Amino acid sequence: FLIISSACTLWLIFRRSEFIAAQKYVLLEIKPPRNLVKTPLAMEAFLSGIHVGPGESNWYAKWIKGGVRPWWSLEIASLEGQVHFFIWTRVNFRRMIETQLYAQYPGVQVTEAIDYTRVISAEHKEWTVWGCDYKQTTKDPLPIKTYMEYGLDKVQKEPEQVDPLANIIEFMSSFGKGEYFWLQF
Repeated sequence: FLIISSACTLWLIFRRSEFIAAQKYVLLEIKPPRNLVKTPLAMEAFLSGIHVGPGESNWYAKWIKGGVRPWWSLEIASLEGQVHFFIWTRVNFRRMIETQLYAQYPGVQVTEAIDYTRVISAEHKEWTVWGCDYKQTTKDPLPIKTYMEYGLDKVQKEPEQVDPLANIIEFMSSFGKGEYFWLQF
């Protein structure tokens, strides 16, 4: 029983590794319109729209082809004070990403971008780097509030309008020459 179980696990790891290595990926830059009057509910609808599960739809796709569910990286990058929004995805999901974005944000521009992590020097002696991962340490991470508790699920008048990303975007735009800040989800 242990040998068969271990062999099945190793087979699945092997097939999935081959499947993932065979995929092609693309980095898309998202340029939102200047006057965006959408609530965070539009982004929630976008994220729900891209959450499909075609990778493990049946036993053949999972165990023989090695299919895995798709994942994305939503990224905000400050490149010397210029803030950019990116999404990293498989090439075959590009069309779906674009249509979901256009459905929620009609004025958005989506273009293929070069990997911004490759434009800086890779010499480790030239950089001072800091990074972290967050981990949930308690069972109930309160007091986290959602956009609904702030009343952002309804369109507000211009003076009352609150942008939940304004603080981080302003912080990221304050970086100077030679400074980079990458935030990836």
